[in-house]
Amino acid sequence: PESNCPPRTGVTFSRQTELPLLPLPALDETLDRFLRAVSALLPDAPDGSPASASSAVDEFRRRDGPQLQKLLQKRQDDIAASFAADPAGFAASDAWKSYVEEFWHDAYVVPDDPIVLNSNPYFLLEDGPDPKTARDQIARAASLVHAALRFASLLRREELPPDESRGSPICMGQYRRLFGTARIPGGAGEEGAGARRRDRSAAHDDSTHVAVLAGGGGGFFYFRG
Repeated sequence: PESNCPPRTGVTFSRQTELPLLPLPALDETLDRFLRAVSALLPDAPDGSPASASSAVDEFRRRDGPQLQKLLQKRQDDIAASFAADPAGFAASDAWKSYVEEFWHDAYVVPDDPIVLNSNPYFLLEDGPDPKTARDQIARAASLVHAALRFASLLRREELPPDESRGSPICMGQYRRLFGTARIPGGAGEEGAGARRRDRSAAHDDSTHVAVLAGGGGGFFYFRG
């Protein structure tokens, strides 16, 4: 889907076009890595290989695997073509940026289970840097809300510098959903798809009143913004 948000001109998303596309590994490579990963968890066959997993993988390699790999490759090729045609427009849009992004997104958005308990079992807030507020719950809460609002303001104005690792940019795409985004319940089929679409557009809706400070997939707290 295309984005309805205005073009981004700030620094926050300025290096998105430098990001390489996530490579799609070959089917055999994926299956071989899977077998190595589960080898320590499953009982061995006489030849030393995990028997049940090896048999299932061999069947998948012969039957469903090649066709599913073709579908993933088609998705990857479409993404690469969109990026090549208009790198800046593609980076600024809400289009999926990798063959796995939609699956990851739906894993968090579609289920009705509470994220904090089922995906993020706990979170930890460090002691406040100001000793005057460290032991005062009201002052500490006010400090957290104030800091979150300052961070949200930097992000909204796109003045937050891009994350880097050893001088290379890291994708900032998920920062667009850090505030003002919520999962909207929806059933299976069309209702579920509608819920996903509403979730994707909520981050760009300036009329959103409830903001969420999210860590990973969970929310730390809610406040009126």
